[in-house]
Amino acid sequence: MQRLLLVLILTFSFQTLTKADDIKDFEIEGMSIADNLLEYFSNDEISQFSISFGPLHNAIEISSDDKNRADYYPLEKYDGLQISYKKNNNTFYEITSISGSKWYNDDIKNCLKKKNEIKPSIENFLESSIIAKNDATEKRKHWADKTGKSFTYGTTYYFENDNQIRLDCFDWSKEIGYWDHLRITVITSEHAKLINNDYGN
Repeated sequence: MQRLLLVLILTFSFQTLTKADDIKDFEIEGMSIADNLLEYFSNDEISQFSISFGPLHNAIEISSDDKNRADYYPLEKYDGLQISYKKNNNTFYEITSISGSKWYNDDIKNCLKKKNEIKPSIENFLESSIIAKNDATEKRKHWADKTGKSFTYGTTYYFENDNQIRLDCFDWSKEIGYWDHLRITVITSEHAKLINNDYGN
């Protein structure tokens, strides 16, 4: 089946070639769930971009906005990527989650505006595949900011086998120092459970 390309750019255009029946039918920067990460990055690059979230959570994180950053990697559509994977063996690192981000530096208002513009496009293209939707009406405190000053605004779409697509705005406090951003995530139910265990939710 041809894959649905999720493109996160200034206009956030979404293109569909056919009905998407599974989250494996989605691409972010050319990568899809269940792909082998080693097809896109070398072992050295994976080590260079490695980031730790928990004892069982393997992931890399890259950014395309500044060539002087240690995690710099050129991207076509996104400002940043976070890719999680599990090691099936030494030659196959199965991708279990892909997140593409667009920065909104200290601009949560426009992040939320763009999020609301994207939601109808997702729902129109994927209406027949979406089993359920959780559209939070209130902001939630982000677990990583112990001061309680950072928030998320999230919408989650559930598919077959409880796999998910998430659309989130992150409103970081100035003390944390991260940029506000809009993130779209394609994630397996297996990996979602792992995240919940790691973060203690």
